[in-house]
Amino acid sequence: PAGSTPVVSSGTLYVGSADGNVYAIAADPNGSGTVEWTYQMDAPVAAQPTIVDGRVLVCSLHGQAVVFDSASGTPRAAEQLGEPVRTKPVVDGTTVYLGAARSDSGRIVALDINR
Repeated sequence: PAGSTPVVSSGTLYVGSADGNVYAIAADPNGSGTVEWTYQMDAPVAAQPTIVDGRVLVCSLHGQAVVFDSASGTPRAAEQLGEPVRTKPVVDGTTVYLGAARSDSGRIVALDINR
């Protein structure tokens, strides 16, 4: 089951799931939905994936942030934020801003998608 709002780029739909997987699915108008790649995060994914410069950023509810090559699904970078990410990241150039928060604390994190 989907956990995040999907995003589509260059004919591929990217979505995080309640089971912790990230899926890249061919956005086929005939509905075949061929899975191009998957990746198991450390927890469910609620925040919408973000696409910048051929890379996909996905964040989990345990605060894991992973940057993937959008075509192959190869992880390019990972960071543990320490707090869950539930909201869609905001992009400015190659910098992605994330809201990471628990019920008793929170912070804004800036990540360079090309690092």
